Amino acid sequence: MEKTSRHRCPLCGGEFQDPEMKCKGCLISKDCGLLCCPHCGYSYKERSALVDFFKSLWRKVNP
Repeated sequence: MEKTSRHRCPLCGGEFQDPEMKCKGCLISKDCGLLCCPHCGYSYKERSALVDFFKSLWRKVNP
């Protein structure tokens, strides 16, 4: 049995699961690593190492 995970779109706040997030018609690559919201069509990366780094710095400065 395949495990599905839930995602929340940062733009519209809609929730969706892994099978629903497949991009349709991506011209760049079939496996681009982006999540596509089925509600609004917004494409985004689930986790960003750069964003995580700046968040950790912010937490150190503002405890």
